[in-house]
Amino acid sequence: MSPLMISTNPLISRANAREVKPALEKVDFLVVQDFFLTPTGKEADYVLPAPTWLDHDYTGDMWKRHGRVVVRRKAVKVGQARGKTSSTGTGWRSARPEGPCG
Repeated sequence: MSPLMISTNPLISRANAREVKPALEKVDFLVVQDFFLTPTGKEADYVLPAPTWLDHDYTGDMWKRHGRVVVRRKAVKVGQARGKTSSTGTGWRSARPEGPCG
């Protein structure tokens, strides 16, 4: 099993945090994508930078909870950072095998 954890820190935030570290030590390969290096990221084989709400355009559907839609423009361009959807989408496309479905 090779999990990809995006913007989560289960070593700190889960109720069963004591059980998380032994479970993470059993995985074959761990990738963490987050804003900064977390305790969970320190256990990862690879840590990828994640965009924050400041460095990507965003349209948020908050209709059910707050009764509105929020549109945010990015405040900064951070180096070669990609947006949320392109960073994971490119990785999955390049990992996909060639063939009739690829």
